[in-house]
Amino acid sequence: MNSKWSLSEEIYRAFHRWPTLAGVILLGCLAGWLVSFLMPPYYRAITYIYVALNPYRTYSDTNFLALARPKYSNIDDYKDWQMTQLESVIYLDEFILETLERLRETNPDWQDFTTAELREILEADWRSAGTWSLIANSPDSDLAEQASSTWSSVVVERVSAAIESARQTFIFDQDLQAITEQIHVNSLRVDELERAQNQMKSWEAEIEQLDQDQPLEPYLRLQIISHITRLAEFTPVWMDLLENQPADEEIPAAYFSWIDQTNVIIDQEIEARKQQILDQEQDKTDLFELYREKADSSLGLSPNLEIESIEKGLAERIRPTTTFIIIGGTSAFLIWVFIQLVIITRKLVYE
Repeated sequence: MNSKWSLSEEIYRAFHRWPTLAGVILLGCLAGWLVSFLMPPYYRAITYIYVALNPYRTYSDTNFLALARPKYSNIDDYKDWQMTQLESVIYLDEFILETLERLRETNPDWQDFTTAELREILEADWRSAGTWSLIANSPDSDLAEQASSTWSSVVVERVSAAIESARQTFIFDQDLQAITEQIHVNSLRVDELERAQNQMKSWEAEIEQLDQDQPLEPYLRLQIISHITRLAEFTPVWMDLLENQPADEEIPAAYFSWIDQTNVIIDQEIEARKQQILDQEQDKTDLFELYREKADSSLGLSPNLEIESIEKGLAERIRPTTTFIIIGGTSAFLIWVFIQLVIITRKLVYE
């Protein structure tokens, strides 16, 4: 019990000597400040771009939803997700490689740089949609300015192209849905016509068993006329067929003839519909290839984004003075704590 009390008392006394502690931290900060002047400075160049997003179109952005499958529950989450997605895109290898290739064309000093080394000196600073800062840090002011400016140009050009691809993908998606619906409608029509032909075969078999010199019973005539009338479309061929339907007093032979005419029209329409389906399936395949191509080049970005260049900044000379002061003060504090613990431990052991 006494040792515990002694340990607590010693720790309390050590930290109670705060003027000494403050002096140690101050010396550490001073040492960090002095060391910062021994370190070589670097240059920071910033190019500003503007990023806009219309988040209120989030729930109509079907292509973005299908490609990215984001997990968000409100408009703010959607906006933040897209900003994070955009930040990931601008660091892609293809962006960095194109930036490096352009830099090598303008300045031979970039020949020895690798994409990893270039990515190391690049930095994007953003809070949300609005102004973004594309930063390059380098010991050489010209290299910093060139890297920041060239990276910004690549980002604006490539992201603009990706956004345009996303918008085209959205259009292709709508066209695909329309073609799919047309194929479905044509398929349903073909099924309906084929069922009607089967039904007419049944009626022909039933009519053959009737007295061929007597008119059809009203119920049977109504079934045949109404069923074929429902099939008819507003085309000259169908309208002509309906105008020449058998009268009430017509004998079965007239119905055989009328059904034969109907079958000819149905056969022609089925053939035409099936050809349409084949053509539409080919159009759908071709359109899907375009859709997939544009979807890949959209990089998963939303068509609701906008991006443009704003301003190119000059390189500024930067010294990491603040960072070294913080490191110096923190190191001094930790060293002081370690020394005090050693002193207290030794004191308790020898007592």
